[in-house]
Amino acid sequence: MKVEKIIERELEGLYVNQVVNSKYKNLTKEERKMIREKNKQYAVSLDELGIPWKLQNKIAFEATKPKNWGRYNRDVIKEAINNC
Repeated sequence: MKVEKIIERELEGLYVNQVVNSKYKNLTKEERKMIREKNKQYAVSLDELGIPWKLQNKIAFEATKPKNWGRYNRDVIKEAINNC
């Protein structure tokens, strides 16, 4: 699957947003609310770009795994794309 730059940015945004949500347990209610809202925006954008929901979920799920937090975002995203 060839990923264009705009799609890469949106997928990376979703991934990073979810890493922040998962990694930092001391976020405020307001910060968590902002993360949920941003995730909704990413979902709409990625849907409009034709990115399958399965891939969006896979990337969001990979962001919840502590083993991925120290890795390059693009590596994790590329693996998710290749394994989806």
